[in-house]
Amino acid sequence: MWKERREMTERTERKIKTIETTLANDADVLSVAQVASLNATLAMLRATLSGATPMPSAMDRARMDAAKANAAVVRESEAPVMEAEVVKSEVVTTTAKLTVLPEFVMAGKAIFTVSNPEGKRYTFKVEKPDRYRGEYFASVMTGSDNEASYSYVAMMSEAGNLRTTRGSKMPETDVRFKVLKWALDVVFGRRKAPDGYAIEGSGACWRCGRTLTVPESLHRGYGPECASRVAA
Repeated sequence: MWKERREMTERTERKIKTIETTLANDADVLSVAQVASLNATLAMLRATLSGATPMPSAMDRARMDAAKANAAVVRESEAPVMEAEVVKSEVVTTTAKLTVLPEFVMAGKAIFTVSNPEGKRYTFKVEKPDRYRGEYFASVMTGSDNEASYSYVAMMSEAGNLRTTRGSKMPETDVRFKVLKWALDVVFGRRKAPDGYAIEGSGACWRCGRTLTVPESLHRGYGPECASRVAA
């Protein structure tokens, strides 16, 4: 148990450091919505690290303010059709939510979810190898564990480009590869996302600190089990 807590603490500290660096270095180029969203996430992570449970009402207000400030993104090109092996979410977004920045993806162990207006989604992980040689491992979640159930997709360069290798579990024609490639193009500024699409970084449950990837849980601040206990 102590080992799991230590690992969770280290992950939280890394996330806090990444967000603090982004706010310090890139605040002048971020939108009002992005700054508000990052500050809300930062407050949540700090509260989790200190062992305190943040007040839902305060966090909800921060997220609502960020949503109101978020301007619709102009459609530049169609996003890939997410149709194979997808999981439906109860949340349907009305404007493009781009809360993931290149610094987040390259932080070392980034987890983010791509979803469309129909509620279909994929969750990806981008990890920095122990022997770093300018590329990252990119994987897609294929099981129920938000942190461990991933299958290797491709190597990702520092510019956010993908290349398959012998170990890749799926070809470039696979919808999961296409969705990841499209999402990285959006994150690294090579294209814009249509309204209704979302690329959202993982968060931590306000109650137990576990990693959240489902949009509904991210917006609520709790996983399903913790939400039921808080409401009880």
